[in-house]
Amino acid sequence: MAPLPPDADRLERELDRFFSNSLDLMVVASLEGYFRKVSPSWTTALGWTAEELTSRPWLDFVHPDDRDRTIAEAEKQKQGASVLTFENRYRARDGGYRWLWWRVPSPTPGSDLLYATARDVTDLKRAEEEIRRLNRELEARVRDAEIANRELEAFA
Repeated sequence: MAPLPPDADRLERELDRFFSNSLDLMVVASLEGYFRKVSPSWTTALGWTAEELTSRPWLDFVHPDDRDRTIAEAEKQKQGASVLTFENRYRARDGGYRWLWWRVPSPTPGSDLLYATARDVTDLKRAEEEIRRLNRELEARVRDAEIANRELEAFA
């Protein structure tokens, strides 16, 4: 491989710096199913090293219940779909799963690379579930109060 011209080398370093600065999980992935490059935020969010993430198919990290949907989204990209957004769960190094919200623009014509960002929305998902649980609990209390009121009315 020929060395990069000085300006290209500088641009590559600047892009690496930008890539490394993102709080979101940035990734360059091949349409064949491997991550080529991951931002350091992947290690922060999931605990895996960049080497671990790029040495195995990305599907190995996807929650089993989310694999079919994730494969379907990848197929859309292979067919040249425009920007995709979807959610799935990725396995963390500790064995747990984190919810990721993805934004994946269509690949550049003639390229087999995808440039995608993911945002860890696990805390948001947990908060939404807590709100649903509290709403169910509140609805049960309202039903109990309505029953108690009807019994009081019948007694009076």
